[in-house]
Amino acid sequence: MTTSFDIEHGKLLEKVSQGLDQLIGNLGHLNRNLETVNTIGNEFEAPAKLWHQFHTAVMAPDTRTSLPQESTPVIEPSTLSTSRQQ
Repeated sequence: MTTSFDIEHGKLLEKVSQGLDQLIGNLGHLNRNLETVNTIGNEFEAPAKLWHQFHTAVMAPDTRTSLPQESTPVIEPSTLSTSRQQ
């Protein structure tokens, strides 16, 4: 003899089973997406290191050559117009 409780219990167990199956499928899909993102991220590792080395070389003070800096004379606008009139 099957009671209404047993019928409802069976329906709920079936829904739970379907929900868990769907959850497992979605977790598998998420895992594949995360693996893809990780693979793509690893492909950027070598160029990132190269750019880091370039940045470090450009921003490092140049200690190999210590040439004095030549200063460029600043010409005032008032002296420029005076020299033209002469």
